[in-house]
Amino acid sequence: MQASFFDAVRLCAQFIDLAYGRVENALTQLTPEHDRTLAIGPAAIMDTWAIVDTVHRLRALVVGLPGYRNRDPSKRLFLNRTQDVEQLRNAFQHLVGDLPTLTHADAPVLGSLTWLRPVGIEQRTFSVWVFSPGRLRSIDPTSIVQLPNEVPTDLTQIELWLGPKSVNISKLRAAVADMVCALEQWLRLSSQGPPQPCDILAFIVVELLPPEKGSATG
Repeated sequence: MQASFFDAVRLCAQFIDLAYGRVENALTQLTPEHDRTLAIGPAAIMDTWAIVDTVHRLRALVVGLPGYRNRDPSKRLFLNRTQDVEQLRNAFQHLVGDLPTLTHADAPVLGSLTWLRPVGIEQRTFSVWVFSPGRLRSIDPTSIVQLPNEVPTDLTQIELWLGPKSVNISKLRAAVADMVCALEQWLRLSSQGPPQPCDILAFIVVELLPPEKGSATG
């Protein structure tokens, strides 16, 4: 059964990495010059929620992973670093019931994204961006985004907001990467050795025989 858990953990980590790459690529292109209709923004929102849902599932897998003791520092660290996911994911699951509250707070019903983008590293300048789908909202991103002491070298600090709740997607991805490295190290030290991944790619070629002479057609 442990091998099945590791299959699920590995695939969840790959899902998160894939979705994060798409979010990063979308937000890089989401500029007034490149995307005047802001059509790329909803795709970034969709992939960000996919990351939240997958990290939530990954947490359950890590908790139930056979042999991964609760007192293991890497397990405690991962669960601590990703605990904000629980609240945000649950809020999304109960979105219909929370719509009156979100409407009263004038908050985007499917969340908003904030992120940082470097402008000039030598000049110590960077930009703070916000994408908020739906009708106009009174959001000042500089009042809610934690600004770094140093200029980022890449697009970073991607954060998903739903009303007063938020989760830093960039930090989630880092937490998942660190946990995967810790599990790989744990498996190397295990007497059982790591379970070998087994991905399957298959195809079949079908050739249709010509119909027999005299056969009925319809």
